[in-house]
Amino acid sequence: MTLAAWRMTVTTPNGPGAIVLVETHVGAVFRGEGIFLGWAQDTLDAAYRALVPKAPSDANAHHPQLG
Repeated sequence: MTLAAWRMTVTTPNGPGAIVLVETHVGAVFRGEGIFLGWAQDTLDAAYRALVPKAPSDANAHHPQLG
């Protein structure tokens, strides 16, 4: 059963590609497309995590509590 899935589209000098992250009840699975096709799971995992935008580290940021 799929719990969540994300697709990250990437454009590189070597061509376009995408990394799909699918989270299931037994763990995460990555799928490479385009430039990432054929990459190993651990390599896709590292690339995906390196490309995810980082949240601002502003300690004074106010995040309202909703609900």
